[in-house]
Amino acid sequence: MRERVTFIHNDYTLDPEQLDNQEAGLLGPQIESVRQDKLTIPFDELPSELTDILQEYEALHIRWASPVRSETLDPFTSRISPGLHVYVTPESPNSCNPTKLCGWLQRFGPLACSKPEAFTEFKQPATSTAPNFSFHQTLEDLHSFITISSREFCPDLDTVCNARLRSLLTATSLDLSFDKSAKALVASVLWPLRPQTVAVPASTERRVEVGIFVNDRSQPNMKENELGVAGVLSVLGDKKKPSPTIFTFPARHRRDESVFTSRFLTPTGLHPTLQLSFSSNKPPSDEGECVPYAFLTLPKAIFADRYQLGDDLFLASKNLTALRYTTLPVDLEAPAYTTETWGSSILLELAPPTSEEGQPWNVEIPLHLRYLKPSVTDQAEADVPYPAVFWACSSGEETLENPFDRLHIGYDNLFPRDTAFWHVTPQPEGGSRLMHRVAVPVLKLEGIDTIRSGTAIAVLLGFAWVLWKLVGVMLKSEEPVLKKTAPKSKLELLEQELKSIKEVVQAKSNAESPSVSQRNGTVFPTQPSQLPPVTNGAVFSLSSNLQSPQQPQSFVPSAALLEKTEPTKPRMLDGKLVSGQDIDWYFEKYLQYYHPYLPILRKKDPDECFEASTTLFWTVISTACRRYAKDEQLVTVLLDSLNRDVWGLLQAITLDLESIQTLLIICTWPFPAIRFVTDPSPTFISSALNACMLLGLHTGRGSHPSFLIGGRQHMTCTDYEASITWVFCSILAQRVSTGNGHPPPFLQHNDTKCKDAIKDSLAPELFTFFELQKFSNRLHTAMYAQISASNGVPETIVKMWEDEFELLRPLVTRVETDFSRFIMLVAQLEVQAYYYISPPDQRPNFTLNTLRTYNTSQNLINTALTLESTCQLLTHSPHWVYRALVDASCILLSTLHSTAAPQHLSTSDAEVVAAQVLSLLKTCSVRDNDLPTRGSIILETFWSVRHLLPKWDIPVGAWPDRIGAATSYWCLTAFKNALQEAKNITDGTQKGIDAFQQRFPGTINGDNDEGNGNTNTDINGQGHTMDNTIDPLQGIDWSMIIDDFGWIGEGPMFLGPA
Repeated sequence: MRERVTFIHNDYTLDPEQLDNQEAGLLGPQIESVRQDKLTIPFDELPSELTDILQEYEALHIRWASPVRSETLDPFTSRISPGLHVYVTPESPNSCNPTKLCGWLQRFGPLACSKPEAFTEFKQPATSTAPNFSFHQTLEDLHSFITISSREFCPDLDTVCNARLRSLLTATSLDLSFDKSAKALVASVLWPLRPQTVAVPASTERRVEVGIFVNDRSQPNMKENELGVAGVLSVLGDKKKPSPTIFTFPARHRRDESVFTSRFLTPTGLHPTLQLSFSSNKPPSDEGECVPYAFLTLPKAIFADRYQLGDDLFLASKNLTALRYTTLPVDLEAPAYTTETWGSSILLELAPPTSEEGQPWNVEIPLHLRYLKPSVTDQAEADVPYPAVFWACSSGEETLENPFDRLHIGYDNLFPRDTAFWHVTPQPEGGSRLMHRVAVPVLKLEGIDTIRSGTAIAVLLGFAWVLWKLVGVMLKSEEPVLKKTAPKSKLELLEQELKSIKEVVQAKSNAESPSVSQRNGTVFPTQPSQLPPVTNGAVFSLSSNLQSPQQPQSFVPSAALLEKTEPTKPRMLDGKLVSGQDIDWYFEKYLQYYHPYLPILRKKDPDECFEASTTLFWTVISTACRRYAKDEQLVTVLLDSLNRDVWGLLQAITLDLESIQTLLIICTWPFPAIRFVTDPSPTFISSALNACMLLGLHTGRGSHPSFLIGGRQHMTCTDYEASITWVFCSILAQRVSTGNGHPPPFLQHNDTKCKDAIKDSLAPELFTFFELQKFSNRLHTAMYAQISASNGVPETIVKMWEDEFELLRPLVTRVETDFSRFIMLVAQLEVQAYYYISPPDQRPNFTLNTLRTYNTSQNLINTALTLESTCQLLTHSPHWVYRALVDASCILLSTLHSTAAPQHLSTSDAEVVAAQVLSLLKTCSVRDNDLPTRGSIILETFWSVRHLLPKWDIPVGAWPDRIGAATSYWCLTAFKNALQEAKNITDGTQKGIDAFQQRFPGTINGDNDEGNGNTNTDINGQGHTMDNTIDPLQGIDWSMIIDDFGWIGEGPMFLGPA
């Protein structure tokens, strides 16, 4: 088995050094390209069900083209009409079973191919002696094929297999070709010209080759009918760098620069006219004779009259030359609902104007509609695909075959082998679909009974009239013989005349038409339908949610401790003296527990760090004091001083490396006093990102002479220092934008030199983290554009990104540890959270995707618990870790309080999940009343009073404009509203109790009270005993909630003044 993946692009700036050929596969940047995947499967490796079908055929070719307009590049320029095309060449028409083939084809969707009459005979190549038959049916997409193929070929845990199959939803074409002489099945998929990430997974079961090329017309001695490409080739798994290559090849399919539009002239009626409008009449090539053609694929509802298209004068008036080919049979009178054949194909030679200068021109093709079944209205609709339009040019070459050409596409066998096809690009008049929707007048069902009765009466009257005439003739039979012979002689003369006319008509109809190939027949003998039953299987299985997963040994942060020869100098901060021994203590704690998550500090010696930047020096100590403070007074002094000094840094025109690192540390571990709406990280990271680019750090080159000019000449650094700072600045820029819910910055730079400089020293998990943040940057950028245009993201778009993530996962995973799994789950949850933003009418699988997102959130929590026990991730957690846990926690608690809660979870299981969530959030707290503490109080309070409230109808909602933070903002709003509602309920209950006590004193807490409480039945059916003298919300600090989230009145304002 072999696989070939080809990228064709026009980005001449692509650096091959950006391609990383790993053991897991090839990973590269995102480029605007056309992609083709071609898989060659030997006959003996195919499933037995398929081999039983294929062995009855000399050749079988299945072609599908999307009805959505797309752009492409040479050499992938061949075009066919949208829909599913099937071309078969049976070994023996008498021995083949059409039902077996049609049964297998049903995986594409319901196809009307079970009867042998559905196929039409098609012209075969001159080298073939067996008949060739064709079938076509409109097919919108490959969803059915993907679903069935995933169930048959992909194991449940093989995410790469499932993701690659689901990527067919965005493909523009799919080809399946079998030739008995080659003894192999070739599957080929083409994706249109669009931004695509170079991500190709390797396989141990097959050889995988990847080519990345640009079209190159500069190669010497190239002929008119040749194409040239230049680029790199790579064989996956050998870990070698891609090798450069350049070559030329003959091309049978080329792209013409002109375009055409297609429409039906109005009113259409039962005899519509298809108008093709061309932008230019100029032939694409000066070598050889070029003639334009249109190949129409017409469903059974519409047909062309070959006799009408045989009139030369009529054709000339429509800018047509001749009808060169049509499939047969074509019944000119039968209605659509009695026609067994799928339809017909015709090849028309067009007659462009003769002017030498390119000018627009039109062609009109007369067609005819069949009668359709009666309808409730007086009209029905029929879909007609766009034709394939091309210039056929004689090249004079013996053959034009090359590895990229698409063969057996219907019309190619109608021309000599030296013909080159220059395809004219279709341009829809409105929208993006290459389909016509024709309104067909039909009989209304409302008056059909009256028409039937009238028709029956008319037939009876006609029959009565004929019978009356016959009786009249019989009554005259007794007249003399002489009077009988006269009419008999006239009858004989009439019979002779009719016979002579019949002979003339038969002789004319039997003559061969010079322009139309007439073939008739059916492909198979009639047999009853034997379609296989469709089996139902579970598409999704829930994972175990309440057990922490067992993983390999996890990433444990570590850093080299200080080796000093001189004692550290004491330092003074706002009148507070910090001894040298304490400074060493704080620096060692920072380097041991914090630096591994952000390894950018270049001045690790305290004295050197102080000399380079006092603000950076005290920032390091402040970070270490989060968990290891020796003096609480120092913590207060540090926060006051840094809050003043850090904002002073931003007043500088250009920040040096130490100032940038200061901002990055504060963005990673913000001051404990921040609130949800007063986090300064977006401002800090924007300044740091701009400062990095002003110093040229994004180039991976330290002390870059093109950037260190003027006042920046002294801001020098090494390549490693520049690269490591830029990498983590990019990571934090994306994490901050995601956590705060604003559009991400542009981060799709060429980072090859940066990665080369740090790859040997950076922890592999952090290297993976960087790659994932670049993916997240593209994800949120695309989602923001989608949301801005339509205020939502269709479920299919989210699924496409999730599939891309599954393909990327094995390519960026360098080691399998708990920490690498954690960052993978963070990225996966970011993608899946967009399912909650999909419009209600565009998410048919919302329930399934909700459960999958719930599982991802639970797995993220489980993995965080494991990491806390092994390396104290939460104890020293960066802020992005806490924000990821908040997202997962909100999804879990919100889902559990909805009607969409997983059915397998009991009440006790839900309590365990809530306890895990609250425990994690509290572990992230470093000071009393800091953001993790306050957040956990709100979630804990909501969970404790949820029994007072009805369940939500949806598991999680979203604020689409807040992008990455859309679900968290919605959940926090819902929690606040729920707490307010619960407060109103308890306030009203307490007022009622007070009034009752005043009217009937001693009843509630008197001697006859069986228990100092009432039983309140939960909305979920649980019983809760509440002490009526205690307000369940009396411990809530409502001012804290208003302060944290900026709530004003009844609505939230997450972004308000500090």
